[in-house]
Amino acid sequence: AACTRLTIADATALFGEPAVTVTATQRRASTASSSCFYGTSGASGQLLQFRIYSSEGFYARSQHPDAQDVPGLGEQAFLSKAGPGGIVDCQFVKQGNVYALSYSNSTGNAATKADALVALARAVAGRA
Repeated sequence: AACTRLTIADATALFGEPAVTVTATQRRASTASSSCFYGTSGASGQLLQFRIYSSEGFYARSQHPDAQDVPGLGEQAFLSKAGPGGIVDCQFVKQGNVYALSYSNSTGNAATKADALVALARAVAGRA
């Protein structure tokens, strides 16, 4: 379900270069009811991770000291621009599910994509 809500075309638009589907290697992916991962084959090392959790208990705003509320996105939402390794996280709650989008790259400027990640989260929310 995750890859139908957030498509390879969405990832390509976010990256500004062709996206490819990548296989999850993290154990944490198993806690999600559905997940989808897109990367690039170029040197930018861009990675977009999208997970859907079937419980609001996975809403992790408290784990992000820099979290900012995102009004008008789902029932509650936040954006964090300073996750581990420079990861940008956006999570929102809709109808008891948590939708989590994470963006990172190899160039250390992932935060420049924060607004685009929120826009993508809004698009996903419209499809959920």
